[in-house]
Amino acid sequence: MPEETYKQLVDEKFKRVYAQMDANFGLIHTKLDSIHCEVKKTNGRVNQLEEKIHDVEIHEAKGACPNTPIVEDLSKKEIKNSQIRRAFYWVVGLILAGAVTQILSATGVI
Repeated sequence: MPEETYKQLVDEKFKRVYAQMDANFGLIHTKLDSIHCEVKKTNGRVNQLEEKIHDVEIHEAKGACPNTPIVEDLSKKEIKNSQIRRAFYWVVGLILAGAVTQILSATGVI
């Protein structure tokens, strides 16, 4: 075979190899772009969480929790609920005592 035929075969082989490499790089760039988008989203979320942590640390350093009024309000409601519960038990107890008294008086025990 003449020398030019070898050169053409080698050139064709390199062209195919280069075309395949370009296609692979195209896929790699597409994947890198999608990874970059996800990283930007994740960094945004991390920044928001870091700001919240920073705010909590500042409040803890000052000794003032931003949720203190909410907790105090809930503890007051808990006291009110316990008072309502206690009153309910008293009413149920009085009704039962009245019913027992009626039954005993009807049977002639009292």
